[in-house]
Amino acid sequence: MKRIFYLFALLLPLSSFSSDFEKRPFHYHFFKHAATEENSSKGLNIKLSPAFFWNTASIEFEYPLSSKFSLGINLFAKLGNTGSGKNNIKVKEESFLKDGYLAEGLFRFYPLAMAPEGIFIQGSLTYGNLIYFDGNTRPYTLHNHWRKLQNVNSSIPIEKPKPLGGGLGIGFQTVIIPEHLIGCLVLGVQANTDVANKTFYSIYLAPSLGFKF
Repeated sequence: MKRIFYLFALLLPLSSFSSDFEKRPFHYHFFKHAATEENSSKGLNIKLSPAFFWNTASIEFEYPLSSKFSLGINLFAKLGNTGSGKNNIKVKEESFLKDGYLAEGLFRFYPLAMAPEGIFIQGSLTYGNLIYFDGNTRPYTLHNHWRKLQNVNSSIPIEKPKPLGGGLGIGFQTVIIPEHLIGCLVLGVQANTDVANKTFYSIYLAPSLGFKF
C-alpha cells in the first residue's frame, strides 16, 4: 500500500509544472478557479487504474455538470482468482471468486474548486459480482475481512455478495504536465450485503491517472 501513498505525494508537486503555473497563486490547487473565473475547458476526463495485485483493471469516465458537480461511471474487470500462496490464506474454492465485473455510478461535489479539479466528496452506486479472496468488493483495500476469523489456516468460506452496493468517499484531483494529464486519489468506503443479508464494508484508497479534454 506504500505505493499508493507515494503516488498521492507526487500529485501535488507534479501539478506545479503545468504550463501556466507561474501565473497561479499557492492556494490555486486547493481553491482552483474562483466562481467568477471562466473555465475554458469542459473538463471531461478518462482515467485508468490498473490493480495488478488484484488481477483487476478499471476505466473511469467523468463529466462536469457545472462548476461544482460532476457525474461519472467507473467500470472494473477482474480475471482469475486473486488468492495466492504468498498470502498464506486458504479460502474455499468458489466460482464467483474468479472472474468478475463492477459498474459504478459516481456523483461528485467540489466544494472548494471548479470541477473536475481539487478536493471533492463523492457518492456512488454499484452493480456487479466483483469479490476478492479477502472478502472485499474493491481493489486497493486497506483491510481484510479474514482477519476477524480465528483460524485463517483452514478453508475459509467467502459469502457471495448481492449485486447492488453503494459508498461514500473523499478525493483529490489535479492536472499534471502536460496540461491535459490528470491524476486522482480517492479514499472511500463501499457497503455491500451478502446472501445471508449481512452488511459488510470495503475501505479503499484508489489512485488513477488519465487524460482531461
